[in-house]
Amino acid sequence: MAREEEEIEEEEKEREEIVQEPPSEKDVRWLFYYEDLYAKTETYLRGEALVYDPKLGIYKKKKVSEPLLNDRGIQEVMTLVRSHINMLGALSYLDEERIYLICKYLHIDLATLLFINAEEFGMEPHKLPIICDIVLNNVELNLRRSLGAMGLKSVTVTERVIETRVEPKKKKLFPF
Repeated sequence: MAREEEEIEEEEKEREEIVQEPPSEKDVRWLFYYEDLYAKTETYLRGEALVYDPKLGIYKKKKVSEPLLNDRGIQEVMTLVRSHINMLGALSYLDEERIYLICKYLHIDLATLLFINAEEFGMEPHKLPIICDIVLNNVELNLRRSLGAMGLKSVTVTERVIETRVEPKKKKLFPF
């Protein structure tokens, strides 16, 4: 009887190791909902912050500083951001080196765009590194979702269930 219990315990351990839970709804939203990164990036560039209003139960934009760029500048920067933050990023397989290279080339493109058009975009030259940091941090956050194909793996998770049935032993009339 002890041997049967040991076998059952071993099967349960094996089952626990094999079964992989599918991602939760919260995990899936985090992986594939990239619109919040657009909104946060644009909000920061406009000198605003998202503040939670407990009475209404929603986030509201609140002016916290002067905009870093005028509307034209924000539109141009957001065009670059949209080309790097999208759902395909979460479904890609990128390694650390590739993420670094993408961010490096984006930094060069963004700095060049801002430097050449600083006057047209209403940008003070000392704000260039701040703008680059805001944009690159959000782009890198999006790209890190694809590190080691994390998003792709979560979509393709399969669940394997091993069912163990133990039938109760019939009692004998005579124990011998």
